[in-house]
Amino acid sequence: MQKSYIYDRKTGVYLGNGTYSTNHLDEPIIGAYETIEPPPEVAQNRVAKYLDENGEVPTHHGVKNASWVVHYDYKGTTYYTSSGDKAEIKEYNVDIPAGTLTEAPPNNYYKKHNGLAWIYDPADHIIDRCREVDGILSGKFNEHFVYNDNTWQIDSESQNKITARASRALLTSINPEKFVWSNGLNSWRTIDNQDITFSTPEEFLDFADSVSSYCENLWRIAANHKDKVRELTTESEIIEYDVNEGWE
Repeated sequence: MQKSYIYDRKTGVYLGNGTYSTNHLDEPIIGAYETIEPPPEVAQNRVAKYLDENGEVPTHHGVKNASWVVHYDYKGTTYYTSSGDKAEIKEYNVDIPAGTLTEAPPNNYYKKHNGLAWIYDPADHIIDRCREVDGILSGKFNEHFVYNDNTWQIDSESQNKITARASRALLTSINPEKFVWSNGLNSWRTIDNQDITFSTPEEFLDFADSVSSYCENLWRIAANHKDKVRELTTESEIIEYDVNEGWE
């Protein structure tokens, strides 16, 4: 028995070795998709394929001047264009396009490359850090506000309702005969469902002003953080900036 070389019936790619025998005339008896011609040594990212003169995979050894050819083997390789578009090589004998990179960007903030390396773009990174600040701000509003030893909700919906009630309290303080400060208007519910009575509209206005001042301070803190983040330019500066500082 002598060594044969098996190739893939669809692609012609060398798969491995087999054996063949000879007949009484010492002619080789070779199976389909098998050849006695050894494949060439191939370098990295190259592949040996057994093809006929038309570039097709022959069923048997030597059909239509079949022989081994060497093709590129970047199949499955992902590369990136200079604009950051991602593509994958899905066929043999396709080279990696010039001016592209096979190295993935370090993160989503590296969107373009110059043919040698990825270029950091701080714009989206700054937006994400500012969104992080907004998330902290929203969380603060969803926490509870203490006023006169009672705890109150100050989420966005509650703020709107407090503002609306404060408008009525202001009208009552201006014209108490027309806008009566009566039951149903002179109380506000705490987070533990206790209705706290505000004896005068001025008392409620003081409460509403305290809520407003507290919220405005949070907005100022958030705005200050975002202004500082927008002044940063390097990736390390943007990563290391502490958006959690100064909220208390």
